[in-house]
Amino acid sequence: MFIVLTIKKCRNTIHSKRSTEIAENKKNINNSIVIIDDDKWIVKLVRNMLEKYGFTVIEAMTPHEGLELIISERPLLVLLDLSLPNVDGDSLLYLIKNMKMTEDTNIIILSALITKEKIKATYQLGAAGFIAKPFEEKLLIQKINECLDKDSIKKLKKETEIKEEFFIKI
Repeated sequence: MFIVLTIKKCRNTIHSKRSTEIAENKKNINNSIVIIDDDKWIVKLVRNMLEKYGFTVIEAMTPHEGLELIISERPLLVLLDLSLPNVDGDSLLYLIKNMKMTEDTNIIILSALITKEKIKATYQLGAAGFIAKPFEEKLLIQKINECLDKDSIKKLKKETEIKEEFFIKI
């Protein structure tokens, strides 16, 4: 029921935007990162870790808010918790990866649910990375760098104010 309602609401959201705005968002690199987590301390921690490098961190406390933000903001990537109210992160991940307008979104899972089966399942659903909670800044930065393709990294360096120390030499 949630997924059907969410898809309908998100279609209305996307259709209400002008198509030129959508095309513009696709052309330009976006330095925003959406975090979908109902733990305000994790959100604050991630915000502090990423804003000092020049990223814009946009937070969502519910899956519905998160999906709307992904559609409207077209973030560079999404940090997604698996334990969310009403809908689990696996279902949201599946939805994001199976909607035409969001299927190319890079998603890194942040979770305390760390079994081999859970990690494998999230990768099969389309996650680009997995970080076990609790985590250190260095690991978060490394995973974000790994998820970005070379073109995105070049555009970030050229078109945004992201600080040079963010970029890891791989």
